[in-house]
Amino acid sequence: MRAGSRRAFAALIVIVIVLALAGAGFIGAYFYLQGRGPRAPAGPLSDWVSATAVQPNLALWALAGWSDQSVIDRCLAEGQPDTALAVAAHSVRLTDRARAGALLRIAGAYASAQRAEWAASLYERAALIAALSPELADLTRAELFIQIGAGLIGLRRAQEARAMLDQAAILVRRSAELKPAQREQAARELTAAYRAAGDAQAQVTLDSAPAAARSREELPAIAGATVVVDLDDARLESLRNVVQARQRQATSLAQALETKPTTQPADLIAGLNDALLAEDLAVLEAGRRPDLPAALKAEVTTAWATTQVWIARRGLGMSLAPAWEPAAAQLEADLAVAWRNLLDIRRQQAMDAAPPAGWLRSEIEVSLARGELLAGLLGLMPGYDIKAGVARLQAAQSGGAGQAPAWIVQAVGEGYQTRCVIAEPPAR
Repeated sequence: MRAGSRRAFAALIVIVIVLALAGAGFIGAYFYLQGRGPRAPAGPLSDWVSATAVQPNLALWALAGWSDQSVIDRCLAEGQPDTALAVAAHSVRLTDRARAGALLRIAGAYASAQRAEWAASLYERAALIAALSPELADLTRAELFIQIGAGLIGLRRAQEARAMLDQAAILVRRSAELKPAQREQAARELTAAYRAAGDAQAQVTLDSAPAAARSREELPAIAGATVVVDLDDARLESLRNVVQARQRQATSLAQALETKPTTQPADLIAGLNDALLAEDLAVLEAGRRPDLPAALKAEVTTAWATTQVWIARRGLGMSLAPAWEPAAAQLEADLAVAWRNLLDIRRQQAMDAAPPAGWLRSEIEVSLARGELLAGLLGLMPGYDIKAGVARLQAAQSGGAGQAPAWIVQAVGEGYQTRCVIAEPPAR
């Protein structure tokens, strides 16, 4: 082959390669613009958002006395879904219902930003709450599944949407908690949702209502992923004063960053650091006090350990307590211990109480297992053994005597990709 021919052939090869790469880029851009975008991380929610994506001037309000719900609302209003997700992922103050609602709204924001994979994954996390939460009434569960289905329909994921609607249908047909009017209204909403998902002839029909109607108000309160800290307790006055001091320091720093977002006001950061160290000592002191109930101490310790880990990982977008950062792994281990202690206390309290009329002790065991697995799958408990949690739930569901439950939870998948699905119980 002549030199000129070789050069022409080489040039042709280069052109083909360039066109192939450009074509691949166009294909990638096409799928991105079609709403797929990058895939969501596979780990716990707390690992989804990098510290560099968090806006400190917004996240700091979670340390300044604002409710987590208010911080999330503001983040979404200002077009910062990553910061909103960081707050939701680390919050133990949100009720299960509020957390599910927050995840739905953040998912909607990601969908609008052409990050459909993230949106779909958040819808799946909201479905975990709908299936597992021991706090939710069955009507609320059904409504959540319908809302999740609507979100997935918006992402053009009709098959996944119908799977969510199927779970709502089981609740509507089988739950003994729903009143006839609620059941009929939910059936109409489900019919409309199925048709929006592409089943033009769908019609949700109801069998006769379950005979043994029961009220959730009769059950002992069992928390899911929520940790309630009552600082209004008179015995916590000294801790409350320290918390208020931290809130004032965080407010000053947040306000300064809002005025000049790119600055690092050393004096205000140092002031907040001192307040955080003082709060850590106050929590340790409260945990040693013999006059405080074990449950109260466990709630205080778990809530604080969660905040401490968040700060140690620079999860609020900046370094606030440098001394904690090298010890982040140990702090996560301490948080896992705090959660285990809290769960043990919750179980003891629930099992010590006599089961209310119409309820079995085994049903309380199921609620406890569901609440634990929910906190674990949401990533609030570092190092949680998900496989063991699923096994405990399955054992609790199969350990009851008497009438079969109205519905059960089946787990599919592994690790943080585990999906929990409401299903009809096997025939006995």
